[in-house]
Amino acid sequence: MQCPNADGELEEKIHQKEGLVITYHQCPVCDGSWLDAFNTNYLKTEDIPQTSDESTSTAPIQPTCPVCNEALTITHSDNIPQNVQTWKCPNNHGYFFPKGELFKFKRAQEAKINYFKLWSIPLPNVASVLLAIFIFFIVSASLVNVGQRQIYQLQAQNILQFQEAFVADTSVTIAVTTNSKTTATLHVGAYEQPMQTKDYILHTLFLSHLTRGTYEYFFTFLVDGKTVRSNTFTFIIQ
Repeated sequence: MQCPNADGELEEKIHQKEGLVITYHQCPVCDGSWLDAFNTNYLKTEDIPQTSDESTSTAPIQPTCPVCNEALTITHSDNIPQNVQTWKCPNNHGYFFPKGELFKFKRAQEAKINYFKLWSIPLPNVASVLLAIFIFFIVSASLVNVGQRQIYQLQAQNILQFQEAFVADTSVTIAVTTNSKTTATLHVGAYEQPMQTKDYILHTLFLSHLTRGTYEYFFTFLVDGKTVRSNTFTFIIQ
């Protein structure tokens, strides 16, 4: 994959912690970094190699997306500090951080999260801290109601590596990773919905317009033609 600056081939970097595999690409020429939103959110500052002149970044004239070749646009929002230079693909393929900017962004993001934790302040909105990973949008009323069906009780814990529900107001983003390629379906109460998958390892789904209450959910995975059911988890809409 060509660097958005068109000055070299991107090199893939892989970090694995607690079953969660994080990947991103870095240019060996300009030291710029290319990531999608999910991997940007869960990459840690200690995973990012720093250069001796970290404070100096190479400002692109007009970077382009290495996936669709569309022109990237400079972006700022509540979750991206004004002093961090970030370029975004208009088709949501990813973000480009010039040299040193990815480390600055992660340092600011982690500081913001730690501030809310230190003062025990509820996050006003997940979108104010994390880059949007809302790959698939549905409202709860549009979920398909399904009847009872047989589910093979296999050891789903051997398939599920990581799962988390990120609540923001009346919405929730649920992400799950598996240790082998499979399809995933999210079950919330009596409803179910296939999850959007990045590479059949990372699966995400965004639900909105939920009413207040505690929601129980679980996942099913298709393994050798049989449905494997995970344990049950919960999230709360306050």
